[in-house]
Amino acid sequence: MPLTDTAIRAAKAGDKPYKLAVGGGLYLLMNPTGSRLWRLKYRIEGKEKLLAIGSPMHGSIRPSSWLTSRSSRPMNCTTSTGPGLRT
Repeated sequence: MPLTDTAIRAAKAGDKPYKLAVGGGLYLLMNPTGSRLWRLKYRIEGKEKLLAIGSPMHGSIRPSSWLTSRSSRPMNCTTSTGPGLRT
């Protein structure tokens, strides 16, 4: 079942952090404090990395659909710096 705007707005804080998966390594992390954070999990040279993207504006799913379409393309993983970092 795909993650929708309604599902994001209806998500409540629990005792522990939990993830609402979108796909392609992208998920929304729900913290016990009620904060929501977009995260992207990816691999470079076999090592798992985690990119913190930020909080959803007004619970919108739109940034995630853009990121999912971008993340489905292969990344240039010849260096171990990762996205957003310059050598």
